[in-house]
Amino acid sequence: MMNIIQKIVPESRSCRLKRAMIPRYITIHNTANTSRGANALAHANYLLSGNSKIVGWHYTVDDKNIVQHIPTNEMAFHAGDGRYGTGNTQSIGIEICQNADGNYAKAESNAIDLVIYLMKKHNISIERVVPHKHWSGKQCPRKILDRWPAFINEVKRRMAAKVQPKTQAKVETVVTRYKIQRGDTLSEIAVRHGVELADLLKANSQIKNPSLIYVGQLIVIPKGKPTHKDYTIKAGDTLWGIATANKISVDKLMKANPQIKNASLIRPGDVIKIPLN
Repeated sequence: MMNIIQKIVPESRSCRLKRAMIPRYITIHNTANTSRGANALAHANYLLSGNSKIVGWHYTVDDKNIVQHIPTNEMAFHAGDGRYGTGNTQSIGIEICQNADGNYAKAESNAIDLVIYLMKKHNISIERVVPHKHWSGKQCPRKILDRWPAFINEVKRRMAAKVQPKTQAKVETVVTRYKIQRGDTLSEIAVRHGVELADLLKANSQIKNPSLIYVGQLIVIPKGKPTHKDYTIKAGDTLWGIATANKISVDKLMKANPQIKNASLIRPGDVIKIPLN
């Protein structure tokens, strides 16, 4: 069974655009990073480190791991076809590693397994599995472009032979990191992420005094129970209407979404969190 490691980038990072997406395409990239150690986990750590770029993608694949960075129902800037081009707003981005100390052929094979899994999960046709070049003209994925038909034929062959991975990936969810924002307290962070304060402190033994945290500090969030559901703003929505429909107060909804500074300024397509209790 295919193993997908989820290292979802915190919403505070610039590459998390928090705009809803219905995936209709799959876009294939090569990382163009041949350095030793530049594997899928290294790219995940790069995105998690809080780099200032707004560029992001959904998965990185190497010869051992498939790592997910951004939910597939959320757009990311990876296609290079304009801020709201079809490639950015409707396609899942997959980066295939080409690190010198990895087995590239195996990485590409793993990527094909992922492509088949995503095609089935999101009802995407083979005609909509495209190279990065399709959107922007960039020579990417450089290691596949010259034999793109062969890549697609291998996807078709595995599908026809029914050797594709099972419909459900085995997902290993790892702890995520969170950057302290102005006004945060550890108690509020624990509640927001559905974990006990004691467990949060245990996962961050470097914090000796729970009252002494600072803006920009990175902490580990251990796995907890879901405390919210995602909701995509639609035309005509108001925070009052959303709060009423979910039987919570506007104040509670605002606290769950600190990015909203003015209750009257919400945009269709934005994704907000609705507290579950």
